[in-house]
Amino acid sequence: MLLARILTAIVLIPLVLLAVLTLGNLSFEIIAGLIFLACAHEWAKLAQFDPFETWGFIVSIGLLLPVLLLLPTTPILFLSIIGWLYAFYCCHRFHQAPTTYRFSQWQWLGFGWLALGPCWLAICSMRFFIGQASDLVFLLLLIWAADSGAFFAGKYFGKHLLAPNLSPSKTWQGVKGACYAVLLVVIIQGIYLHLTWHRWLAYVLVYFATLAFAIYGDLFESMLKRMSGTKDSGTLLPGHGGLLDRLDSLFAAAPIFGFGLVMLKLCAAF
Repeated sequence: MLLARILTAIVLIPLVLLAVLTLGNLSFEIIAGLIFLACAHEWAKLAQFDPFETWGFIVSIGLLLPVLLLLPTTPILFLSIIGWLYAFYCCHRFHQAPTTYRFSQWQWLGFGWLALGPCWLAICSMRFFIGQASDLVFLLLLIWAADSGAFFAGKYFGKHLLAPNLSPSKTWQGVKGACYAVLLVVIIQGIYLHLTWHRWLAYVLVYFATLAFAIYGDLFESMLKRMSGTKDSGTLLPGHGGLLDRLDSLFAAAPIFGFGLVMLKLCAAF
């Protein structure tokens, strides 16, 4: 399991970075869109949609993504943050009543739009509107570092469960490992960008807010799998499961990271 997880990461990480750094905007949007359509298919399986509902959901995501590019980016990201706060409230409700709390089909549909649409908009906009490709690289490094830090800290030092009714394997020690890993990433970025100390502290706030959303995004997907009685969202990625299992943190983290970048740019203007 661990070997498969590491080998998959060794193959995928260079491909992802190559795409982020070299593809044109349109090519990147199309490839990312296709990946998110595959995520929509996995989401429909978790929601236990019938074939007609599944295709309807996938088509709705395919129509939603280009429409989002025509709308103001910052308000969409802000509204998605509000939506994710409600999603995290749902996590707490499920944690309190794991045997009875369930989503309606409309909630599955709405949360699917929330998870996939704004995240795709954030990562695409980060390359040409909110920031630049290096900002997206640092977001990915944040997610990967947090995931690795949490995995190894939880595996070797984990004792106290974080949310046992949501995920029986996540621990508070894993959260600490993720925090240390993210702190290392933001230190590297501070050195890379030659940030002043007050600018660096602002980045620290954005990074740790992003980390908090990433952790809850992971827990949210764990809740969805508990609701559907499924261990993994798919089998596409050896050692990781499906695309949703690999991207769950990014869905919640990308909008707040993108919104944080907008706020940092506004503050720098004054």
